[in-house]
Amino acid sequence: MRLPRPAAPRRAARVQRPRHQLPPRAAGRVRRRRARRHGPRSDAHPPALRPAAGYAARHLGVSLVLQQLARSIFGAPNVQVTTPSWLQGGIAVTGSFTMPYIRLFIIAMVLAAVALVWLYLVRTAAGRRTRATMQNREVAAALGVRTPRVDMLTFGLGSGLAGLAGCALALLGPIGPSLGTYYIVDSFLVVILGGIGQVVGTAIAALAIGGANALLEFQLSASVAKVLVFALVIAFLQWRPAGIIARRAAR
Repeated sequence: MRLPRPAAPRRAARVQRPRHQLPPRAAGRVRRRRARRHGPRSDAHPPALRPAAGYAARHLGVSLVLQQLARSIFGAPNVQVTTPSWLQGGIAVTGSFTMPYIRLFIIAMVLAAVALVWLYLVRTAAGRRTRATMQNREVAAALGVRTPRVDMLTFGLGSGLAGLAGCALALLGPIGPSLGTYYIVDSFLVVILGGIGQVVGTAIAALAIGGANALLEFQLSASVAKVLVFALVIAFLQWRPAGIIARRAAR
């Protein structure tokens, strides 16, 4: 009687790596290079937030130096700016409430600035290069994007927007070297709450924080309102760390 031949062992199926995935050695080199540049990876601080926090700290230090330089040259007292004649007055909404022309002009200027920034980031080649550098600097540089030039243009755009905001604040009251320190915390809260690099999320966060401050200051004092808004933002970020509009992770 003839015994059946034992079946040959099946060859293990070869696991195919997706086309967009790097080989293991190359991926290891990229991870080691990123760790040397940004430090060890931690789940408590996402990689997208660590560089932004470092840049913000450096810019805050530069702003303090510039503030002291302005005090030394122009003096510490605040200066009152004369409002143009065509911005004086307002529109009577109700019998006891009048909307000043200055506020309406600032609202229109802010809406125009936000729309122009959105069009720049979405509809222009320079804006697409900026978003690519923000999402993945290494891949953008490998594809031919000159990331140092993008950094320079982005810094210039941000400085121009900061100057535009200073012009708007000059219409509301006296200005001085330390005027920006009153708004720096709210600015960081708006950027983090809206989502890093998200123009729409930043606009929504600005409306939410400004409206919450106004409503709470009407019922409570200004300092208590600031503390409550700050606590609400922290609670929201604990529930949604990426902000209102999360950026899609690169795959």
